[in-house]
Amino acid sequence: MKPAFTFLLLFWSIIAPSQDIGLKRLYLGNDTHTDLMWNGDETAWYKYNYDMAKFYVKHGEDTKGNPPESRSKWNYDVAWTLYMLEKQAPPEFFAKVIEQIKNGQASVPYNFTLPVYGGSTLESVLRSFYYGGHLERKYGIDVDLAICQENATIPLGLSSLWAGSGAKYSWRGVCNCATRVNAKGPRDHEIYWYTGLDGSHILMKWYSSYGWNTQLGGYAEMLEPTVAVIQMDTLTETSRYPYKIAAAFGKGWDNIHNYSLDLVMGLKHRTLPGTKLYLSNQTDFFKDFEATYGANLPEVSVAYGNEWELGMASLASVNGQLRRSMEKLRTAEAAAAIISAGNPKQLDKFKTLHDDFLYGISVFNVHGWTADGPISRHDFATYMRQQQAKVSLYVDSLYDFSMIELGNMINPQAKKDVVFVFNALNWERGGLVDLPVIGNQNAVRDLQTGKLYSGNLINDSGEQRLRVWVENIPQTGYKLLQRTSQDTPVSTVNFKFSEGQLETPFYTAHVSKSGAITSLYDKRAKKMWTNSWLNDLGATEHEAGGETAVLEQTPEYITLRCQSDNPVKHASEITFYAKDRRIDFKNAILQNFSESLHYTFDFAIDKPEVWHEEVGAVIKAKTVSQGGHYADRMARYDYLTLNHFVNVGNQAESITLSNADCLYFKLGDSTPDSLDSNSSTIHVLAGGQINENLGIMAQDGDSVFYQHFSLLPHSQPFNAVQAMRFALDHQNQLVAANVSATGLASEKTYSFLKCDNPYVVLWALKPSEEEGTVLRYWNLDSRPTTIRPVFNTPILNATYTTLVETEISEIPVKGNTFAVGLNKFQMKTFRVGFKH
Repeated sequence: MKPAFTFLLLFWSIIAPSQDIGLKRLYLGNDTHTDLMWNGDETAWYKYNYDMAKFYVKHGEDTKGNPPESRSKWNYDVAWTLYMLEKQAPPEFFAKVIEQIKNGQASVPYNFTLPVYGGSTLESVLRSFYYGGHLERKYGIDVDLAICQENATIPLGLSSLWAGSGAKYSWRGVCNCATRVNAKGPRDHEIYWYTGLDGSHILMKWYSSYGWNTQLGGYAEMLEPTVAVIQMDTLTETSRYPYKIAAAFGKGWDNIHNYSLDLVMGLKHRTLPGTKLYLSNQTDFFKDFEATYGANLPEVSVAYGNEWELGMASLASVNGQLRRSMEKLRTAEAAAAIISAGNPKQLDKFKTLHDDFLYGISVFNVHGWTADGPISRHDFATYMRQQQAKVSLYVDSLYDFSMIELGNMINPQAKKDVVFVFNALNWERGGLVDLPVIGNQNAVRDLQTGKLYSGNLINDSGEQRLRVWVENIPQTGYKLLQRTSQDTPVSTVNFKFSEGQLETPFYTAHVSKSGAITSLYDKRAKKMWTNSWLNDLGATEHEAGGETAVLEQTPEYITLRCQSDNPVKHASEITFYAKDRRIDFKNAILQNFSESLHYTFDFAIDKPEVWHEEVGAVIKAKTVSQGGHYADRMARYDYLTLNHFVNVGNQAESITLSNADCLYFKLGDSTPDSLDSNSSTIHVLAGGQINENLGIMAQDGDSVFYQHFSLLPHSQPFNAVQAMRFALDHQNQLVAANVSATGLASEKTYSFLKCDNPYVVLWALKPSEEEGTVLRYWNLDSRPTTIRPVFNTPILNATYTTLVETEISEIPVKGNTFAVGLNKFQMKTFRVGFKH
């Protein structure tokens, strides 16, 4: 206890000199409000942020001889500014910026822009923090802040992602504009531990707002410093805020520049009796408050739904492509990690594309998706198309290169026509895979077992492929198959289809011409899974359209194709399987639209509970008072985040809907003000302007939109691991490529990495941002667990890092493995080194 007590006394002597004891300590934090692509584009914002940086660097140097509380301090509200300064400003100037961050006269947060996070994928959010990790490692600074402003809502899981990345503190200020959330009035808590389901937390300052943005609780609560001081003095030592320490941050407001000399000069003038004023780098306030009151603060673990991020659905095609690329990244990076484990320089050629990728994904969730500012809606949409293109180009390039190089590593042992089938997920699995073939090769033979698999020759964009069902593909690895030809075998008849009626080994179903399943009877469970329809786009005439056709049929699967103009021109390909209970949907809307369109899945489940993947958490779609995770008030309930899945179930059964493209779903008859938590009907938002007059008009002219879903019924209650694994299976299909004749590896079946813990998902296997290979694991169980990753080859070292790959501690290794613990629902990242 003595060392900690000594440290506390030393800390107190720094932040609260003896003559200040008993005084209220009030902090004023100066910044701008970088509204990138709302009231200025990249060129404009860099010009003004660079000019403000020069102003405050000089002001900081001029006042560095002042007492600490009266030195000028400048808070860069977005890491984007440092990114641009590092790229474009003179190096000697950027060095001064870093030096002022180190000496406490400036701060920078993890957030690359001022973002909206709801609707974003977990990995997209993490990659947007990676520049903050770069700053930490390259320049030796501490990044403790993470901020998102204005939007009235925030995801629950963000707290875990922030804390796991290394952030400790955050503050919120809302706009009370362009909103359906009643955010005015007293909040449940003014400052608290914003706590994730894994137990990690952020110290959050989110003062109550009473309607005006330039008062406490607004995003410019320090616009008028004198007013802020009076309001902080009034707030402190009250029943709502029984603390002697308060802060007001945010001076930029919607102005594109902010130059303030008077904060230093007017500090004494603004000091009220019984108070002590501090010019703040924001972290100093949080450290003072945490040391004084942190042990007795409440914890808050609630979700608030979505608001401004709903604008992303008004450019649905672009967002869908971005989401598909971020999922494809899982396979691309896993293959890249394998080929580069012994030779990381192989990937040097991708540095520029990789940097562009990180930039694109980091600015994509900027909070200007309301698109109601001086930047035109079309210009905003064009900018977002450019960012999506950067993401997709990198992912596609890395994927193509890594698959070719992985094939070049493998020696087929003098056998011809060999391909490998690759599985990026950490469990053995089977399924359909498309293989490159020559001529009439219509089958493949497993080189390990000798088993022959017959397939179906298809024409894929002018290239002939063999679509075949394969089995037992090892986790995080591959299996070798040899292409061959065989006489067409006598087909086992597993499917019967006539006039919309389908019989499969698992189901009796009726499929309408509009692409909706209007009945789905489960033969084994002896249950009808829908009350009305599944995959319905809102048709008023379900049998209006072209004749439903059998697009493909083998003993393993059948695919039906439906086309209709009701309510808009669209097509659906629906696939049923002989060995798998899942049902896949490939939907396409084939015209431009302005209205909001939804795919409805009306599940026949009594007394349902709905769980879904939010952003970094799997949560229950009920309010806290009903046993769920959503705030009872000051939240928005109509459109919830739909990441990989949503699950509807009860104590006896459930059904998982996997989603590859869409961002949000509405539960039953939910409204902005109420959550219809007793409903078993899911309305997936295909696209639209949800907030009237906000977002992009008429999808910026786009006329092709894809939506991929899959259903899997379960004869048991909801299980998060089971649901996530199914969704990842659906969205990360097995992939294949040719094998070279000159490679060194000769295994017929190979796993680069194994981890057999049934509760844990390998979320990312990737080349490190620096050197080595990075693993990211997510424990989806409500209990702590231990993982023991086992590599195919011995490892030199292992390191526990933050989620943005900054080193925390070394991990003992033994041969080709190590053991580490994960808390309940926790995600952790590790880096390993191999011999080169």
